[in-house]
Amino acid sequence: MTPATDNQSSDKSNKVTGKVVATNGEPIVGATIKEQGTTNGTITDMDGNFSFMVSPNTMIEISYIGYQDQRIKTVFGKSMFITLKEDTELLDEVVVVGYGIQKKVNLTGAVSVVDAKTIQNRPITNATQALQGAQGVYVNSAAGAQPGNDAATIRIRGMGTFSSAGNDPLFLIDGVPGTLTDVNPSDIASISVLKDAASASIYGSRAANGVVLVTTKKAEAGKFSVSYNNSFGLQQITYLPDAVWDPILYMKGFDKAYENEGRAPLYADIIEEYKEGMKVDPYTYPATDWFDLYFRDAFMQEHNIRISGGNDHIQTGLSVGYLDQEGVVNFTDAKKVSINFNSTIKYGQFKAGINVSANYRNYNEPHYGISDYMQLAMRALPVMTPYLADGSYGRSWVVTPGQNTFNNLLSCKDGENNYKQTRIVGSAFAEYIFPYDIKYNITLGVRKVDLTRRYFQPTTYTYNPKTLEPQKMIANTTAMNAANDDINPSISQTVNWNRSFNGKHNIAALLGMNYEEFNAWSFSAKGQNGYLDNELTEVGLATTFLKPASSSSKVRLLSYFGRINYDYADRYLFEANLRYDGSSRFAKGHRWGLFPSFSAGWRIDQEAFMANTQNWLSNLKLRVSWGQLGNQSIGLFQYTPIMSSGVNYIFGNTTATGYAITQAVDPEISWETTTITNLALDFGIFNNSLSGSIEFFKKRTKDILRSVNQPSQVGNLTGAMRNIGTVDNTGLEANLAYRNNIGAFNYHVFGNVTYVKNEVVHIGGDDMINGKRITREGYPIDAYYLYICDGIFQSEDQVKHHAYQSANTHAGDLIFRDVSGPEGVPDGQITEDDRVVTGSSVPDFTYSFGLNLDYKGIGLNVFFQGVSGISTYPTHNLVYPYANGAGVTYEWLKRAWTPENTGGGFPRLLTTNSQHDNYTKSSTFWLRDASYLRLKNIQLSYDFPQKWIAPLKIASLKVFVNAENLLTFSDFDIFDPERSLTSDYIWSYPSVKSFTGGINVTF
Repeated sequence: MTPATDNQSSDKSNKVTGKVVATNGEPIVGATIKEQGTTNGTITDMDGNFSFMVSPNTMIEISYIGYQDQRIKTVFGKSMFITLKEDTELLDEVVVVGYGIQKKVNLTGAVSVVDAKTIQNRPITNATQALQGAQGVYVNSAAGAQPGNDAATIRIRGMGTFSSAGNDPLFLIDGVPGTLTDVNPSDIASISVLKDAASASIYGSRAANGVVLVTTKKAEAGKFSVSYNNSFGLQQITYLPDAVWDPILYMKGFDKAYENEGRAPLYADIIEEYKEGMKVDPYTYPATDWFDLYFRDAFMQEHNIRISGGNDHIQTGLSVGYLDQEGVVNFTDAKKVSINFNSTIKYGQFKAGINVSANYRNYNEPHYGISDYMQLAMRALPVMTPYLADGSYGRSWVVTPGQNTFNNLLSCKDGENNYKQTRIVGSAFAEYIFPYDIKYNITLGVRKVDLTRRYFQPTTYTYNPKTLEPQKMIANTTAMNAANDDINPSISQTVNWNRSFNGKHNIAALLGMNYEEFNAWSFSAKGQNGYLDNELTEVGLATTFLKPASSSSKVRLLSYFGRINYDYADRYLFEANLRYDGSSRFAKGHRWGLFPSFSAGWRIDQEAFMANTQNWLSNLKLRVSWGQLGNQSIGLFQYTPIMSSGVNYIFGNTTATGYAITQAVDPEISWETTTITNLALDFGIFNNSLSGSIEFFKKRTKDILRSVNQPSQVGNLTGAMRNIGTVDNTGLEANLAYRNNIGAFNYHVFGNVTYVKNEVVHIGGDDMINGKRITREGYPIDAYYLYICDGIFQSEDQVKHHAYQSANTHAGDLIFRDVSGPEGVPDGQITEDDRVVTGSSVPDFTYSFGLNLDYKGIGLNVFFQGVSGISTYPTHNLVYPYANGAGVTYEWLKRAWTPENTGGGFPRLLTTNSQHDNYTKSSTFWLRDASYLRLKNIQLSYDFPQKWIAPLKIASLKVFVNAENLLTFSDFDIFDPERSLTSDYIWSYPSVKSFTGGINVTF
């Protein structure tokens, strides 16, 4: 914007002056005054005054954040007095809550909102990814970017349970229970995350882990539009280990490991032959980079078209989406077609409508499965031949201990592992407003998920490149067909009543009931061998048929609920919720649970004694809430004895197969109950240009189910599940945002951080130990149970004077701390008593921040996201050197301890087949900090001016380019740090960074 000066014109009649004030008469400082269609303008001073030169017969535009823009004709010769009205969209902004909406300013619960604008045009292939960066929400995309199977793990304010009930939140799509995978991200209008008991208790026994409400886009009255969006892009793997693909380095390193183990070198006699052979015969003497063969840069494209419109009585919208995504792992890809349809009819006091979200996915993965494929990819060696000269699959003539059979993954092109999945979430509703403002609503919902799988594991051979001797890779050729069918019908009825008295007393009441049913069915048939080739793959062609597998289940949930809201003069806010749930997962007499919540808010800025702050204080609200939630998602029939098959009985000398009870039960098991206390302060100043909140919460989950061991003499039964455990999640949330403009330049800076302390309070006294993980009172769920590593032995004398570790401990090995002995004090020996609890699978901090800039249609959005205080323990292939036949990384060859290289930080080279303490004793040496900061998205866009596109009958046109996961900052560099919460392996589908571009056009 060009500032105006008096010398721009000699005609003083072109000078316009005036004052800009708010509706309360207070001057507005920094309002932008601009001559329409130009960059000529100015801003108001400390008293709201302005003065600048304009052209004759022109219009001026007045704008200020938080107020409605105005456009008025200039008046010359006298001062203009302009009053800006507050933007009612800010004052009346509503948030979707359970069974309704509420004004944001009157909200008393803890709710995080994700607006569709924040995810627009990002290459999000699964809607779970849209929650990344939402306050109080931890999103872990450990599944990587596998096409068709890329749902992220969602945790809201920590982990509340260690039982099979799980920590997944409840998801509702337009009020119908489902998952975020059920909906196309392009169809989402908003997402509300209900984090505390006050906001979530209306969902009772399904809300202990939080609730995620998804509202899809709806048609609007009086507005017909057609929009089309597309994007095209490329995906690349973010991290892969720096594996050694030089066969000579690989062999020399292996021989060094054998030397350290006191064994004769394996490759010394063939290294020279191999060097010379590499020059003339790449088939027999390969130097294969298997990552180049097993992985790739992958193309993706997405298209979405939406048609919507209507009048005051009928509004209808239809959208269709198509996603075509190659996988960065060879033999993976997916195609998805999505449909969203909504229609609403309104006549007088009657309103009815339907909402349907559906998608069809067809995706492929290697017949080995992703986990095995990735594991085998990490075991590939440079001495292995991919193909022989005739195109047949190769292996190696070189001896490779630990790999008696080489699984050449290139053979996956001969197999099949195809999934076809259809997901439908739909609802039909009708409502009527009776006299006295009583509104009745009935909603029928259904979610249906069908999955079919075709699997074929082919007959394939690899050939020794020297002798051409064949070797069968897989013992049995196998074909399988499988099907799953889930259908979940639901019905809910609500009665709402709202009334205001004397203009100050506002009351809203809700009563309702809800019935849900969960029906699941599965079947699979499998056959082996007898196939003449890899072309005819039907199960019925097999010569051997395995026992079919099948299952079915039904769970029912009946609920009654109510809510009452009261506010006085939009100043004092109160809310109470009550839900009474009955679940078929528990025994009679223990099926019903009562879940209450209470909350209050005080809008301090509305008080009379705050009147002198109105010119700068926009919002100041104190919120407090308390309530209880339940978790009924335990395994089926855990309250009653179950007969297990496959138990042998002996009658005389004859063995017969029968059934027996193998697990004890507790018929009185019931809900896991979560109690949440929440205290928060919301604030906004300078007309909410600066806004934020600080929130404290304590979430205690008690009566957590765990198996209780019992003496084997008592029937030799597995212990019963009982309500025993207690877990706390205590934390703090904070967010801050600032938005403003300098003329035509608009900017928005924002950030949030959440701290959660996860602590096991009670588990009945017994530790729950699972390998290197432990759940113990006073520590987080699934912490690590490790020996403390104090460095590396530098001499045999140091080994001699340290606590005894083992007979094979030498210089170059890890030093384990002598922490304790049987008597509770160090005893000069490294034993199980020396293990300590350390690390965490639950991050201490999750955070995000970003910047949005806009200037005359040019937009730049930058979004960072990260976690801190989380640990991971990678093991096996390429993490350990030469792990049971796997390869080695350059880092290990450079940093491994030798008498000449004592400061590399890694112990001496040893194969895992040595069963050395360096590997068998889980220690803090291998524990890694998985904290990271990621440039999650950066987007550059341009909105074409109306004067260019209006003649083409185009309402809006935008072009954009994106980069997702462009940069990652982390000390963990073996694989992507966004790893599985519990897996110790690097065998998951890789994460990707993607580069996309496209257009949005609306007619």
